[in-house]
Amino acid sequence: LVNNRNTDAYRKARKAVGKAIVAGKLTEVKALQIKAQSKIDAAVKKGVLKKNTASRYKSRLSALVKKSGAK
Repeated sequence: LVNNRNTDAYRKARKAVGKAIVAGKLTEVKALQIKAQSKIDAAVKKGVLKKNTASRYKSRLSALVKKSGAK
């Protein structure tokens, strides 16, 4: 149950960033990105994700935010 909760947390955070970009809410994107990265780091700390997988997710997330032009 705890792993499911942590998994859901980082997945929902990642999806929220994508949805904000698609919706054009560029002012919220940066804050959501920071929140998502925090959730991903927490998942690594709790053993839900491996370190390199988390790094890949955060890198892709950063590239997506940069491509969107969010500030």
